[in-house]
Amino acid sequence: MARLDKSGRYAWAPIPKQHHDPEVVNLVFTGHFRCESLRRDWEEKLPLREITEAIFGCFSHEEFRSVTLKAIDPDVTIHIYSNGVFIACGARSVLEVHVHIWRLVARLADVLGLFLKVLDIEKSNTVVAFTTGFVVDLNDFYRRNMRKSEYDPRKYPAVSYKPLRPMRDNPCLVIHASGAVNVVGADSFWGAITLFRSIDFSKYALK
Repeated sequence: MARLDKSGRYAWAPIPKQHHDPEVVNLVFTGHFRCESLRRDWEEKLPLREITEAIFGCFSHEEFRSVTLKAIDPDVTIHIYSNGVFIACGARSVLEVHVHIWRLVARLADVLGLFLKVLDIEKSNTVVAFTTGFVVDLNDFYRRNMRKSEYDPRKYPAVSYKPLRPMRDNPCLVIHASGAVNVVGADSFWGAITLFRSIDFSKYALK
């Protein structure tokens, strides 16, 4: 049986130097742009070609009828479809998302005279990163939680764990052997922390 040190941690599972507090690494927002320009054709379908030419760093995807805009500061990527639907991802705070969207709206109004109104913007996904502080035995974790887990190291070297109890946001834990754990799909930061703390990872530490 494992021995505990004075701090209450397992002696064979020290906290590594790269240990960090849980942090939000990705927020995904969805919404809709409604065109209020004088041009009728722009009200029905956004001018993706004109947007690509007007905005630096904007790339067109003809097969998906969308454009992708990558911003550096804040580090946010936004996908815009011809029907006005957009998906913003990569932000670490709600403020970063709103700053990027309103910068885009102001730029399009200034360059193209394309006046967009932002509708129905809402958060659809939250990714929070954790670390256990020790190496996790993925085979042991999967063996004890087969009903809740998926694991195929030939496809992806991590265990995907979903709680069986019904949850409003239906989150998923992606557990790596290094001890890194990502909670995907939580409705809030505190919801991700609650799910992470519901599992005693010390039982699965590699001995």
